[in-house]
Amino acid sequence: MGKTMTGEERLIQDFRRMMKGINENGYKTRAAYGNHVEQFLKFYWRKFHGQKLANVRGDHIRAYVKEMQEKGLSPSTIKSRLSAIRFAHEKAGGKRRLPDNKELGLEKRKVGKEDRAWTADEVRGGLTVAKNMGRIDAYNAIYIGYAFGLRIEEVCRIRKEDVEKALKYDGLTIKGKGGQVRTYPVQFEVQKKALQYFYDYARKNNLMPRDYVISPQGKGGVERQINSLENWMYANRNKFAMKNRKDDMRDGKKPRSENITWHGLRHARAQIQYAKYKDEGRKDPKRMTSETLGHHRPDITNVYLAELPQRKKNK
Repeated sequence: MGKTMTGEERLIQDFRRMMKGINENGYKTRAAYGNHVEQFLKFYWRKFHGQKLANVRGDHIRAYVKEMQEKGLSPSTIKSRLSAIRFAHEKAGGKRRLPDNKELGLEKRKVGKEDRAWTADEVRGGLTVAKNMGRIDAYNAIYIGYAFGLRIEEVCRIRKEDVEKALKYDGLTIKGKGGQVRTYPVQFEVQKKALQYFYDYARKNNLMPRDYVISPQGKGGVERQINSLENWMYANRNKFAMKNRKDDMRDGKKPRSENITWHGLRHARAQIQYAKYKDEGRKDPKRMTSETLGHHRPDITNVYLAELPQRKKNK
């Protein structure tokens, strides 16, 4: 006799069967949608013992939004995931109207009001916790994310060939948000060590040039890895994050964020990069930092810095 399926497994199987008959949107969009909806269905089953996607209600969505917010996901990320859920809900024959983004309070947040950067102790602590748990993927994500200020999606898309080229040309080329390609210069010892570590790791695991270093290979591997790392961060950050972060007041600096998220590694690297350019007496350190982050806007660097922005004087 075959293994009896759980309610969660049956729910996901029904969804996958439905998606096979849908050809709307591109391949990558369908793959991302599929992963986002499956993550929601796991939540839907475990929290509410939901039986059918078509029966999803507004209170289910509100509870899921609350969980995503507690994980530190940005409003834009949450909106993307909700788009996938609404699409699937409609295709499944759902009759109930689901709340829109405005009703859910997903207004665009005010950025740059807090210092979201990890401290050096938090970076070391995160690496230790991940290693002791046997979560080498989380260890690797912290290591490379901190070394190069990468978004979690970028971390999960690094391939073996990217590491090899970075070692050869002293610059890690990344395809980032919106498909923009940038090359992050190798200027710090931690970056050189990170690249060598990843090169050795890829060889040890017999990865091919086009293989992802952290994510599973194949369809939906990157999306599954992103979700896995976000869940790990949510469940374990209290083990290594500074206690009462918001109470750590520093003169002339923004208050620290209450929680750390993956994106905080990007903030930490931006601050280190800016300090380097400033100490070297570069003409426009904010512009240079912005370029390495892939923003191309000097003023956006203020979002990443710990210092409170100076008020413009009236002429």
